[in-house]
Amino acid sequence: MRQRCQGISSDPQIVNTRRTFRQEVFLNEASVRLRRYSGLGQNAQTDRPLLMLISKSDIWGGLLTEDITSEPFVTLAGSAIKVLDIERMERVSRAVRALLAEVTPEIVSAAEAISKSVTFIPVSALGHAPVPDAHEQALLSICPRDIKPRWVTTPVLYALGRYTRNLLLIHDGKQEPPPHDS
Repeated sequence: MRQRCQGISSDPQIVNTRRTFRQEVFLNEASVRLRRYSGLGQNAQTDRPLLMLISKSDIWGGLLTEDITSEPFVTLAGSAIKVLDIERMERVSRAVRALLAEVTPEIVSAAEAISKSVTFIPVSALGHAPVPDAHEQALLSICPRDIKPRWVTTPVLYALGRYTRNLLLIHDGKQEPPPHDS
């Protein structure tokens, strides 16, 4: 992934070679524990949805065919009420899955071995790259006023909108959302 991002990002986390950790190891361990504690067989998939939050999307988001620079909300016709655009989230999930399948297929395989329903959601806690520290170049620093997180609330809103009934207004692209009475 770092190699693919070098052409689109000057983030020091990409440019400077750093030690990497194999993330699928953690995912596989979580899978073992999930199966053990829920009584599933060794290779069984859960029916429960799995949301895979893929961080640092401000770095790798340019590799996607879908735009993730704006939050996934749409405004209800004739109002100022914004609702979560589930259809867009699912398109983005498919695009993120496709990217991960190219650069790190073991993550996709591990996630899909756990659950029958996996949603890949890009998130960025900072919304931008940290910068080398003014005093110690080996360290990275973040200016709090520059923090502009992206998509960080959408995983919870997506789960509430997609997997609960009538708790949250959503727009699934199939029909106009119901009117809101408050």
